[in-house]
Amino acid sequence: MQLRRRRVPIGGVRGLDSDNPTLLPGAPVSGRFALQRELARLGADHPYIPLLLTVPGVGPLLAYTIASEIGDIARFASPKKLTGYTGLCPIVRQSGSTDRRGPLAKNGPKYLRWALIEAATHAA
Repeated sequence: MQLRRRRVPIGGVRGLDSDNPTLLPGAPVSGRFALQRELARLGADHPYIPLLLTVPGVGPLLAYTIASEIGDIARFASPKKLTGYTGLCPIVRQSGSTDRRGPLAKNGPKYLRWALIEAATHAA
């Protein structure tokens, strides 16, 4: 099932400062809480949101971000393909008998990577 993209009007969310609509780190805390309530109301009927909310460290904002960035999970043939899509696997350089591993690949959606790292940080 495809997650429908919704535009949340900045003026429609009470407590969110219209001069600073960003909800990533550094955003006003009151704005984040207001948007979390609005996202919980908007995405409550989507099947992925309740499942993601059972994961430790994942709240409404992260659940909605993860579900919207991944989209239909069935499009990934395996968990390994999903991991590669997130960019949270190391860069691997192999040639003959040489096997070198580097930093995170950082390909794919940056907000998905941010949400997954944020969830892991909160769960730890």
